[in-house]
Amino acid sequence: MPDLLSPRRDPTAAPDGSVPDRRTASRPTRCAPARPAPDNGGTRYADGVARVEQALRTRLADGTYPVRTWLPSQRALMAEFGVSGAVVQTVAARMIADKLIASFSSVGTYVLDPAAPAAVPAGLPAGRSPDRTDQDRAEGILRARIADGTYTVCTKIPPFARLSEELGIPLWKVRQAVRRLADAGLMVTLMGLGTVVTDPRAPSAESAHRVSVGGGGQETWTILQPGVTNAAHIRAVVTKRLTDGTYPPGARLPTLKVLADEFGVSNVVVQKALGQLKRKQLLLNHVSQKGLFAAPAPEQKPSSGVLPDRASA
Repeated sequence: MPDLLSPRRDPTAAPDGSVPDRRTASRPTRCAPARPAPDNGGTRYADGVARVEQALRTRLADGTYPVRTWLPSQRALMAEFGVSGAVVQTVAARMIADKLIASFSSVGTYVLDPAAPAAVPAGLPAGRSPDRTDQDRAEGILRARIADGTYTVCTKIPPFARLSEELGIPLWKVRQAVRRLADAGLMVTLMGLGTVVTDPRAPSAESAHRVSVGGGGQETWTILQPGVTNAAHIRAVVTKRLTDGTYPPGARLPTLKVLADEFGVSNVVVQKALGQLKRKQLLLNHVSQKGLFAAPAPEQKPSSGVLPDRASA
């Protein structure tokens, strides 16, 4: 019996185990975060997947679920672990890709025998093949498009809704497929912007990347490193600009909307980021003008923390 608890296969490999030779493999690219930021599912989804997958792999390894038997139903696993159907389906898809289990529609999920992985479960017609899930199909298509250059590195893929309509696959299953590719470091999704193709073999410590968005256009996307919040990143960038003179003393900063558009976040996030700089009096309000201003030289900084009109200064 193989070691079911060992690290999973090469995450860049396709479901059949092959590793695509992408056109971009020969050239490094900036569009490659060291670890893709979580997408809209958040940490609750990821934690659920990790917990259920560890438990099921342990049960396969210790014989709780013997080979050539059926796993509990999706509904039973959802109730046992207190997770959504999407979590159980993601775990099942990963274990199917690792050839540990196989799914048969209208019947259930079967534990494969490593000595005879092609064996058909008792009671099923001879020659009956396991299902290929919609997630598998969507993932395979997206991987193929990356491999043949349809979606190149640093290129934004079409919206999920458009892919769902094009492929005839439910929207949530397209999202599941993209999550798998994000786990493999091949894509990253940024809320409010979309999903971009990345290259896990060319990690970059930089956060700003030029992304092709179609029609010959390009945008700057901020792809953060693990543990760095949007607010912390914005604060660091603005502080650097205050230090290097990009925002000279006394100059008005760009509006919240301009900064929000630049960093791909909401106005609220920008306000949170700049609030700490205001408390440190690196940024000041003006007595009669809207906006935030870079603090003047120390000898000219007002004690009130508010810039006066020049006539009354």
